Amino acid sequence: MFGFGGIIGGFLGFLLGSFVGGPLFGIIGAVIGSSLGRGLSITQSRGGFGSQSQTTGADNLFFVSLFSMLGKMAKADGQVSDSEMNTVKQFMTRDLNLDPMLQAQAMNIFNNAQTSPESFEQYAQQFYMRFRNRPQFIQLMVDALVRVAYADNKVHPAEQHLLESAVRIFRVTSYTYESIKNRYSSGSRYSGGGSSYQSSSSSGSSYSSSYSSNSNLNYAILDCTSSSSDSEVKKAYRKKVSEFHPDKIAAKGLPAEFTKFANDKFREIQEAYEEIKKVRKF
Repeated sequence: MFGFGGIIGGFLGFLLGSFVGGPLFGIIGAVIGSSLGRGLSITQSRGGFGSQSQTTGADNLFFVSLFSMLGKMAKADGQVSDSEMNTVKQFMTRDLNLDPMLQAQAMNIFNNAQTSPESFEQYAQQFYMRFRNRPQFIQLMVDALVRVAYADNKVHPAEQHLLESAVRIFRVTSYTYESIKNRYSSGSRYSGGGSSYQSSSSSGSSYSSSYSSNSNLNYAILDCTSSSSDSEVKKAYRKKVSEFHPDKIAAKGLPAEFTKFANDKFREIQEAYEEIKKVRKF
């Protein structure tokens, strides 16, 4: 579980120690003021994101970036709907397993970002500059943004604009973007009023069964297309496995909450590849 105090105290130290400012510095200032005003502690705690013993300021930057950008996405159409709020709350509890105090801190960041003068694109650019070499974090960010955008089973033009901005700034391939969108778009079993993306281990059915009706999605998962050669498909598969293999994720010391997402993604990659192998017979 994420460590509560380290997020704010650790991130502030990261900003000051690294001379990193930018749009996220304003959010941190607002959140610290709000937290102190409500009597919440910002001292260092042990374990999880924000812990000096386990993580770095980069993890704190990811946390603050995530909920800042989700706040901007939810407010893009002028108001935050109940479905969007439910989606964010389920993401905090089901996907990230945040404890109640860190949920409050995440929600504080989420709320402050909605009215901050900085733009979504400014947050996205600062995030990308730090995580451009960590595709796992970028895909988790895009997954969360798409999930909130589709929470109402429709995407407002303003939300679509932000999604396209994120994809462009993060340099996410169209294949990856399409595979993520199809998890939450209308008609998908992942869509509908803030439902959470469930892995095959928890839902009792595999990812590939959801995508079997459209083989192009299996290729999208691997960042290739049906016109790719067998060697190109295999190369794309090896690259994806390298990015999301559980052993490599664990070796990087990433938090347990992120490991869950990576494991789900790894199963998705494996099952998509198996479906392609069956069709291509190699």
